[in-house]
Amino acid sequence: MKSYLSILASLVLSTPVSIVTNTLAAEATPQNAVRRLLGDNTHLISMPSLTNYDTAIAIREDTIAIDSNNATFYYKRGNERAKQGKMELAFADYNQAIQLDPEYADAYFARGLIHALQKRVKLALADYNQAIELNPELADVYYYRGFIYGKQGKLELALADYNQAIQLNSKDYESYYYYRGLVYSKQGKLELALADYSQAIELNPKYVIAYDSRGVVYFKQGKLELALADYNQAIELDPKYANSYYNRGLVYARQEKTGLALANYNRAIQLNPKDYEAYNYRGLLYAWQGQEESALTDYNRAIELNPQYANAYYNRGNLYIRQKKLELALADYNRTIEINPEYADAYFGKGTVYDRQGQVELALASYGQAIQLNPEYIDAYYNRGLVYAQQGQTELALADFGRAIQLNPEDSEAYYNRGITYIEQGKAELALADYNSAIQINPNYAKAYFNRGHLYSEQGEAELALADYNRAIQIDPNHAKAYGNLGVLHMKQGNTEEARFNLQKAQQLFEAEGKTADVRKVANLLQQLK
Repeated sequence: MKSYLSILASLVLSTPVSIVTNTLAAEATPQNAVRRLLGDNTHLISMPSLTNYDTAIAIREDTIAIDSNNATFYYKRGNERAKQGKMELAFADYNQAIQLDPEYADAYFARGLIHALQKRVKLALADYNQAIELNPELADVYYYRGFIYGKQGKLELALADYNQAIQLNSKDYESYYYYRGLVYSKQGKLELALADYSQAIELNPKYVIAYDSRGVVYFKQGKLELALADYNQAIELDPKYANSYYNRGLVYARQEKTGLALANYNRAIQLNPKDYEAYNYRGLLYAWQGQEESALTDYNRAIELNPQYANAYYNRGNLYIRQKKLELALADYNRTIEINPEYADAYFGKGTVYDRQGQVELALASYGQAIQLNPEYIDAYYNRGLVYAQQGQTELALADFGRAIQLNPEDSEAYYNRGITYIEQGKAELALADYNSAIQINPNYAKAYFNRGHLYSEQGEAELALADYNRAIQIDPNHAKAYGNLGVLHMKQGNTEEARFNLQKAQQLFEAEGKTADVRKVANLLQQLK
């Protein structure tokens, strides 16, 4: 049979501890933290071994009637009442025990647990502090105080308490290591978190959430197979542990195993219909598959379950952009920022909306805010560079494209657009170097071949231009401009039939695209061939 403190501690620890952000599941608290009954500092009076709580309390009350000034018996009766869920009565007994013995450390601790259970956090901390002052050797008190500090975001204080708890009792309690691992994980000290989760598992090989949380760390490190193994083990130990199905779904989604990902999200939701994160990530999967209505339903459900869940608003905003519902997208991005003013992606989304609406200054401001929050936000530099380029602010555009390339030297589109900007400045050699880089990174970049071909044509390098236009058409058989320019080049070389073929193909493609001005230009060129 569990001790009273075992039962009460489990209740205190029943609130999930959110450790990860956007892409990962919250690392949950133990379902059943096994705790010991703290030893009394006073002498013990032998009592019968009883399984009937009411009888036990009756005997305690008889004893208290005989010795009403004995704090130990009030403390023990409080334990019995707490076992029955009679917390107010238990609380009264602990108060009485403390009144009779103001140096009764265990009674302060027990009363602190009830304060914590009933969300009276300041009072819980005060009782834990008093218990530690009276008896600095009580490992569990540091442990529970550390839990409160962790919930408050005071990670260094939490870490200090978990360290002290482990120093006092390093061999018996897997929970000490587990919760210290949570702190390390939140601090980004992933190797230390792994070591603690592994130690917790060594102490208790059936510790389900330790496997789950270790899997989260492996996921963060990109070690997907190790993460998958831990989630599998957690599910094998507890087939109804929803969190591991959710996390396993994240792994499968990262591996693009969409069927397995969807099955795991479905199972997580079946086990926990209020798991708003599972709805959100299932919505992402649906959106990726093009099932927009299903995605929208899941985002709406996530928001209904947790109106403060910023990720769901952000993802719904992205979906609205895809559906060209710009005002709805903007409203969701604004709501995301209202919930979390540090959400850089939401500012980027706003910039995208304003850009599409032609509100240049607002777009620039939003991209700038995203960059301020995340100075390594590659896409924000790139998009802002595009806006600057469209406004003719070439130096600012070059600076942003350059920063995007610095952050990601494999960004072929940044090289391509910087090349276009260099052309605007008349710097042909720099443009050529950037087109070359774009093609080297992405050998199937049709637009880069076309632009390089045009540059070669301007430089009088006809054969190089012909090769690039042909390569652009090989990659994109519907590249009307490549056919058009290829036709013009053949005209200059006197290749009439080649010119006619390519110009006619260009004309057909422009007509299909509804580009009447280009159709007329090509028609004039064809007329010259007659």
